[in-house]
Amino acid sequence: MRHLISILIILFTHTSLFAQSDTITVSGTVIDEQGEPLIACSVILKGTTNGTMADIDGKYSISAPKDATLKFFFIGFKGQEIEIEGRSTIDITLKEDELTLTGCPVYSYSTYQHKNDLSTSISGTIDIFSGRPNTVESLINGFNKSAYYNPFSGINIRGGSSIAGNDVMYVVDGIPDAPFNPADVIRYQITSDPASSSVFDTGMASGGIILITTKKGLNFTPLEADVWVGLQQASSTLPGFNKSKYDDNLRTGLSQHYYLRTTKRSNKWNSVEMNTSFSYDNTENTVRSSNSEHLMAQVNTNKYIYRSLKLDQTLFYNRYSERHGLLYDNNPGKPLEGSSAGVIITPYKPSDRIYSATTLSASPRNFRFRSTFSYDYTDSSDKSATGYDSFINIYNPDYDYRSVYNGRTERLMWNSTASYSHYINGHNIGFTAGYTYTQDRLRPLNADDSGNYSYTTGKDITNNLMGLFTYNYWDGGRTFTTAIRRTESSKLKPDKDFAYFPSVSAGWNIVRERFWDCDFFSILKLKAAWGRTGSTRSISPFSYERNVYSNLKWTITDQRNIGINTSFSDRYIYITADYFYKKTYNLLEVVPSAAGTMITSGKGQLINRGWEFSASNRLISNSYSTLVIEASYSHYKSDVRHNSKQDNDPYLILGEYNTPRNIYNLHIKYGIGKFDLAMLFHGLSDLKTGYTYGDETKTDYYGLKMLNVSYMLKDRYSRKPQIRLYLNAENLLTKVNTGNKNELYNPLYLLPVNRAISAGVSIQL
Repeated sequence: MRHLISILIILFTHTSLFAQSDTITVSGTVIDEQGEPLIACSVILKGTTNGTMADIDGKYSISAPKDATLKFFFIGFKGQEIEIEGRSTIDITLKEDELTLTGCPVYSYSTYQHKNDLSTSISGTIDIFSGRPNTVESLINGFNKSAYYNPFSGINIRGGSSIAGNDVMYVVDGIPDAPFNPADVIRYQITSDPASSSVFDTGMASGGIILITTKKGLNFTPLEADVWVGLQQASSTLPGFNKSKYDDNLRTGLSQHYYLRTTKRSNKWNSVEMNTSFSYDNTENTVRSSNSEHLMAQVNTNKYIYRSLKLDQTLFYNRYSERHGLLYDNNPGKPLEGSSAGVIITPYKPSDRIYSATTLSASPRNFRFRSTFSYDYTDSSDKSATGYDSFINIYNPDYDYRSVYNGRTERLMWNSTASYSHYINGHNIGFTAGYTYTQDRLRPLNADDSGNYSYTTGKDITNNLMGLFTYNYWDGGRTFTTAIRRTESSKLKPDKDFAYFPSVSAGWNIVRERFWDCDFFSILKLKAAWGRTGSTRSISPFSYERNVYSNLKWTITDQRNIGINTSFSDRYIYITADYFYKKTYNLLEVVPSAAGTMITSGKGQLINRGWEFSASNRLISNSYSTLVIEASYSHYKSDVRHNSKQDNDPYLILGEYNTPRNIYNLHIKYGIGKFDLAMLFHGLSDLKTGYTYGDETKTDYYGLKMLNVSYMLKDRYSRKPQIRLYLNAENLLTKVNTGNKNELYNPLYLLPVNRAISAGVSIQL
């Protein structure tokens, strides 16, 4: 018996040692056909439930037997199975599965859309914000070819769509018009084509759509913390700007950023998953008495109730306050000189926002249902005071004028979609129907110490019905999409309160055809699209009586787009080219009437047209080092016209819209071992502001917009914790040119006049 036990112990020991010797650590990188990392790609050990996810660089690490098989999955791509065969490094490229993309990406508001899907025009970027505190401006400017962020007019996508501003919709993790924390963003895409915009609520998406993917449910780290500290100061390179002249009112500002995110996940299908994030920013601006505080907190939970029936809940809180100390008076466009230049206006603007959303979704077989109900509440104030007397045009400390604004807005939104897709003999068809109800209620209060005050209430209700048909043949070789939306707004008269917004797009990827016998291209896609969107943004919900102007209609934007997407086989080179023509008519603006009152009139036109080019190349791609170069160039021309009702002069050009004539970007990212380096060169030319011509409004700038260096203290494949150090600089080598060299004018406040340097640390447990 003792001999038998000894033999069993020996056999067990040898078996254990043999099993241990057969287990290795496999690591590598998962990318797509353009060389972009596939964040959160699932890597599963076949035949087991063991697995991991690719990180923000597309890198993964997993322990597995030498003779095991790894399975790779990512939404919108064809899954692959790779036998390990004793290898410790496996890099893989996943190919698109356009059959799974057709009909459900942008249109069902829930599925990731790749930039080659259908015939849409999409620009965006992945992993350019590594460890860096983000703002809306940093998400947009310099990192895509289609959009430009203006702090006064907002985001312009392919130029503007209205004089009053642009209706750009954020779709956050599949939820339209939801708030988000920029620190949570890991991926964004800008859809600039008309086919995508017309599918959404045209009242909120006429200016374009920005798809946001956050870290919610994608990053598998249970705890992440970031801390950043930085300094910023005014630039002294602006022509006509004598910085020493304003030293008493300028300073070196201190910026602080704190971020914490937690994730609770389980392998059980019916368990509750929870994601929480918190961030706090405190910024001292370069002008004295100017500072801002920003606090954001978010909680997300999701749970499968029954099989494919899933419940998601989101609660978001945003607290923002800012105080401005300005170097100029209330008269825009005046140079910084004279007696009024010393006036300091210090408005205080606090704002609180609470957002709650509940989503119920199900995916039985070929069907997909999704319904979201959300409530959005904002309470904002604007308190200001000035010692400037406009009657005598001098600074007067005894002239103490104060004004207060308090505004409350509430938005109720119900958005529901139902989709069906069917595949047979190479043909994939899809149908989607959707309904959106939005109710906005506004309660503004204005008062000043002169005894003037006003309190009004207004309500705006929109109803949207949408239908969509998609067709895909031969694995994405030929695609066709058409949609129509009916939108009704309570801002307009009953006989003019609704409009129809159709769209159509088509794409042809020639390399998918059977007759194609050239391996030089992996993608050669021709695309074309036409679509119509509308907006009532310029109409106030408080002024229905003033909106009875007989010709007042929806502001309509017609846009057409043609383009080509190309990718070369065995070379991570991806090239896109697009031409667009966008015409907006029935521009709504407030004009004086003969009786001396103000009425809303629709007489103007806005025309945008231009070219967009982009190219990217992943020169190096392996488990140890990467080198990616991306470049883009856009050329725009925008005109604002007004119907003067003169037979011999039907249109009077008012001027050019505040869109740059040229936008160019060069982004370089290099990683080797534990080091990562990212650089962004960004420039604008012929930026014009206002609606008048003149040399003083022509402005351009270029330079090194961003430099980011990071170092990981531990190997990226080692066990947690992972600690990464960052050093970031912005606008180090910025050069600004203006038409007028003698003095600094107000349009220059649109430009990057501050240099900043910051350092931070990111910890993942």
